[in-house]
Amino acid sequence: MNGTLMNSISIRRAIIVALAALPLAVGCGGRGREPMRVAAHGEVRVDDVPLKAGVIRFVPQAKGPVARTTIKDGRFALSATDGPALGENSIEIVAAPAANPLEGATDIRAAWTAYAKAKQGPPVETPVRTKYNQRTTLSVEVSAKGPNTFDFQLASQ
Repeated sequence: MNGTLMNSISIRRAIIVALAALPLAVGCGGRGREPMRVAAHGEVRVDDVPLKAGVIRFVPQAKGPVARTTIKDGRFALSATDGPALGENSIEIVAAPAANPLEGATDIRAAWTAYAKAKQGPPVETPVRTKYNQRTTLSVEVSAKGPNTFDFQLASQ
């Protein structure tokens, strides 16, 4: 083979390798990338009494994953793996029966969906007003610098 043919083959190989690597390089950019999540914890009280059982959801104002966890004896905690996204998040709080049907669930999302679909269940000891549920008026700013401790003082009336 002559030198010109070898150079032509080498150039083609280089172009093929570059084109094959292009989707990987583009995939590392900002598009499709999930926002950074952080650990968060805190307390939920209704009329200055810890909420016996419930669910808290952090819903990001911008695009990002919804973080949710159970509330037990007024306390909740989320790890950095399943915690809220950085930035402004709306907070939804729903009371659950004292015998929490979500407790011990390995898939909180599936358990929450099943619980939300149930029409009847044990009575809720401390109801949480709708202005703290899907029509929430609560929001927090989640920061990368932490400590991301969020305490909520709710009123039953």
